[in-house]
Amino acid sequence: MFRFSVDIIGKREVDRALTAMQATLTDIVPILKKIADDFYATMEERFDREGSYEGTPKWEPLSEGYRKTKEFFFPGKGILERTGALRESITRSNAPGSVFKIENGQLQIGSDLTVNGFNLLKLHSEGYYRPPIRPRFKKALAFYIGSKKVFAQYVKGVNVPARPVVMISGAQKERWRRIIHEELYNRLKPAWEEIQGAQI
Repeated sequence: MFRFSVDIIGKREVDRALTAMQATLTDIVPILKKIADDFYATMEERFDREGSYEGTPKWEPLSEGYRKTKEFFFPGKGILERTGALRESITRSNAPGSVFKIENGQLQIGSDLTVNGFNLLKLHSEGYYRPPIRPRFKKALAFYIGSKKVFAQYVKGVNVPARPVVMISGAQKERWRRIIHEELYNRLKPAWEEIQGAQI
């Protein structure tokens, strides 16, 4: 009976390097933070350019009537900006309404800013339409605003065209791929060099 014994020289170094590689790959928080930084920078550009950035379409222009009203009451504010709250919530992790969470290797980022029961990000991204309200059996509508009873012949309809706020462009996907590649390469390089240096 023959017994073969194989002793891998440098096995301890290889094991240590592989363990270091595994530990390196489990902590992806810095990678996700870099992706979040790129997301916020891109969203700033989209607001500055009113949607048109890296091949994404420009947002639909404001109606003429609303444009004039907005210029009077909110001078200098672009499309999807009135108070700036939506822009802040989608470009700053600590702004009111901002969603920013890194947990279990996942990044949640966006906005859940709500005004009058409407999620502003969803409202503007998908659009919203409500037809005019007219009385069916009476000459006028009657309703309360606070404690005051109000009469009206009709209530104007609402038509908010879809202006997609968050669109991930091909260029952005490529930047994120590069972020992941460079981060992993820089992390794994020392462990790989240690494996190559071990005598196996």
